[in-house]
Amino acid sequence: PGGTFVSYLGPSPKSLNYYLDNNVMSAQIFGLLYETLLSRDPETLEYVPWLAKRWTVSEDGLVFTFWLDEKARWSDGKPVSAADVLWTYDTLLDPKNLTGPIRYQLSRMERPEILEDGGIRFRAKTLHWENLSAVGEFLILPKHAFQGKDFNLLNFEFPVVSGPYRIREFQEGQYLLLEKRADYWRRAYPACQGVNNFQFLKMRFFEDQQNAFDAFKKGEIDVM
Repeated sequence: PGGTFVSYLGPSPKSLNYYLDNNVMSAQIFGLLYETLLSRDPETLEYVPWLAKRWTVSEDGLVFTFWLDEKARWSDGKPVSAADVLWTYDTLLDPKNLTGPIRYQLSRMERPEILEDGGIRFRAKTLHWENLSAVGEFLILPKHAFQGKDFNLLNFEFPVVSGPYRIREFQEGQYLLLEKRADYWRRAYPACQGVNNFQFLKMRFFEDQQNAFDAFKKGEIDVM
């Protein structure tokens, strides 16, 4: 554990918000800041618990119910709840928000309902092989941190996160620095052992790929 890992991700991003700017760079960054209800086992590719500790799928394949891990916490200490899941869904489905690609996937679902026991239930409008992926693998955002704000303007400041890293510094046109969270709620879980060890992840931006390659040859970038 420790050290700084420097990579080249491309030109300076228009937004770090993956839901507003769908590209590989923002997906990689946002996936270090926020988490999904389910994840995939890297060897079997089977679904495994993440923010959700367990889930069920109805026999007809149309109803998906999730119960969140009681240990799941935002970086400010507040618990991750079904209300966060519902708020994220509502935000992404809101037509005034520029979230078209993810809205297309989630639009196959009825608006989810929060259960009395704290679970959340999605009901699909039609059968589709990607339904579980759609509801289990969209990144959940903190309602209490973003409610009431213009979602289309949430581009570079994400002070409350649930993932293993937080934004330490962003210099537009130069670099983004992520810092490993010592208080990450899932740090002791078996699936999190031996990964995300770098203390800092530095993503450098270059408008010209040749300039990035020259920096790589000089040792200023670790991988390209």
